[in-house]
Amino acid sequence: MIEDWRYDDGKMAERQICLTAFIHKQMPINREVYEFCHYYVSNGMLKIPDTKEGLEEALVSHGGDLYSFVGEKLFKEFSKYQDLNEGSRRKEITINKESSKETT
Repeated sequence: MIEDWRYDDGKMAERQICLTAFIHKQMPINREVYEFCHYYVSNGMLKIPDTKEGLEEALVSHGGDLYSFVGEKLFKEFSKYQDLNEGSRRKEITINKESSKETT
């Protein structure tokens, strides 16, 4: 049995909710999306009310749709995550181009 907190049933279910929100929005699931969902859950960013009444109240503005409710904040953070990672990729590409230049 794996005792790591990242693999407990609650965290796995939370990642599943995040991934399903992407599917619900018809976005393809790829490595970046999966890693983002792990990041999002691991950093405690997924906030779902812990009482039935609180959840029902939160879902009212989303027509009772859990994935729309979760997706509201999830996709804003995903956009930020992509921007940060894109900046890192650009820097990595620049470094690789510079290091591949021949010196005499």
